[in-house]
Amino acid sequence: MRAFACIFVLCFSATNSFNTAGTKARSMLQMSGFGSTKVEKSKAIGSGLSVMRKQEKSFEELKKSNSKIGIVHARAKGTENWHKIGKIASEDDDLEAATQGQKRLILDHALLLHTFLMTNKNALEVGFAESEDGEIKSVSKDSYKNQKVGLQLDPVKMGPYYKKTDQYGLSGRIDKKSSIGRTSQAKGGEVRKSSSKSNSESG
Repeated sequence: MRAFACIFVLCFSATNSFNTAGTKARSMLQMSGFGSTKVEKSKAIGSGLSVMRKQEKSFEELKKSNSKIGIVHARAKGTENWHKIGKIASEDDDLEAATQGQKRLILDHALLLHTFLMTNKNALEVGFAESEDGEIKSVSKDSYKNQKVGLQLDPVKMGPYYKKTDQYGLSGRIDKKSSIGRTSQAKGGEVRKSSSKSNSESG
């Protein structure tokens, strides 16, 4: 009986030691990156001509699939007036995510479309509305989760010699030679005031 008890104790000790060693080994592997669960981080869409064309194409595809279309705006923080930049779409109809994910592209184009915003280029914010005359909401959180989104930017219209040549709003079409071309844009563009006091005080 005593021999049986000794064998049982030895087996239990060996099993416990094996489990402890296995747990430590798994912990060390996870700390070194093996066996750990990777969480995919959202990556905002960048800017530039190629990105602009890609997002234009994505917008057309989402539009054909009957995704919700919204209107995107920009303004200087602390000011009342919003300035229309274009249209947005998202595969899950999350317009806030579509605005946040494409924020860099929207703001870069805003400086071309509404040149007076250059004086506040480091303090701009974006907002969206569900329709042309809908309430404009500031983007207050990072809601973009890598879903498919699209953007159709308004073309840059500047100077008396402006001529639309394609659908991407390319800066190469801007008239920079005449004095009218350099100054007329500050007077143009669609402007909307905040529809609520909270929006005008945000930022």
